[in-house]
Amino acid sequence: MLRLNQRHNREQMLHAVAQLQERLGGPVPTSELTLMARGNLLPPAASMMTLTSLEADRQLGVAQAADVGSEMAGDRS
Repeated sequence: MLRLNQRHNREQMLHAVAQLQERLGGPVPTSELTLMARGNLLPPAASMMTLTSLEADRQLGVAQAADVGSEMAGDRS
């Protein structure tokens, strides 16, 4: 039951972040995620550890995009 509740809270948090990303037209700054967590706009399960995880996921996505970009640039030369 606890695991199901955690999954539901995570889904709610990801939905809230996705809505904000849509409004901003891009990635949500970590500072904004922190403010959302402090203002209880995210479910209680959205701890700083979770926010750090989201930021790490975002950075990984940026790094992967950079890798793809450099590979594409290498293919052109």
